[in-house]
Amino acid sequence: MKWTWDWDLRQATRVAGDLRTYLPSSRLTLCDAAVRYLAQHFYPVLPQLREGMIHGDLNDTNLLFNAERQVVGVLDFQDALHGCSVFELGICAGYFAISAWTGSPRLEPV
Repeated sequence: MKWTWDWDLRQATRVAGDLRTYLPSSRLTLCDAAVRYLAQHFYPVLPQLREGMIHGDLNDTNLLFNAERQVVGVLDFQDALHGCSVFELGICAGYFAISAWTGSPRLEPV
């Protein structure tokens, strides 16, 4: 069974169209530029990307660590989907960038 979520990058053009209703006019140019970029650079290579089951929300809050900070478990599979394997890396990088930008490391002992 294959399903998808709005945050699946393969759905970006459809989601961007839906968002146009809610975006302020100052953001429409940026939205349109992103859709054009995806159409030109991303969608043509999409069929060449390997697909499989991905977690879809892999970040430090969904990982269990032991005292040595080694990953010993993964939680929260509600966003899992059949998608491009490389998207998982992009999701992790996105979370890392948010952590770095906000200056708040998210790995803390529990």
